Amino acid sequence: MEFLIFLVIFIVVGAAIFVNRQREIKALLERGNTTTGKVIMLSTTSRRQSIRYEFKDAHGGTHKKTVFSTLEKFNDLRVGDDIQVVFLPDKPKVSISKALLDFVRAAKIKHDNEKKPTRES
Repeated sequence: MEFLIFLVIFIVVGAAIFVNRQREIKALLERGNTTTGKVIMLSTTSRRQSIRYEFKDAHGGTHKKTVFSTLEKFNDLRVGDDIQVVFLPDKPKVSISKALLDFVRAAKIKHDNEKKPTRES
C-alpha cells in the first residue's frame, strides 16, 4: 500500500512539473526576451551533456541556469563563451538557451503541420 501511495505521488508531482515546464516554454516562445549570457560550466555524463550559463536581466540581476544540450552544440562551447539566452522579462529565472528553444520551435512547427488536414486537388 505504501508503494502505491508513493507511486501516485510520484506520478502527480512528475505531471505537475511537466505541465509547468510546458507553460514556461509556451511563454518563452510567445514573449521571451533574448540576451547574451556566458557559459560558466560544462559537464557530461555517460548519457547527457549539460551547459550552465549566467546572464543579466534588464534590471542588472544575475541569473544562472543549467540546461541539457546536444553533443554537437556541447562540443562547440567552452567555458567563457557567449551563449544566446531567452528569458521571461517578468520572471527572468525562467530561461532557456536560444538554440534549445529554436529546436523546440522547429519541432512544434513540424508537429502543427502534421496535424493540419491536407486538401486533395
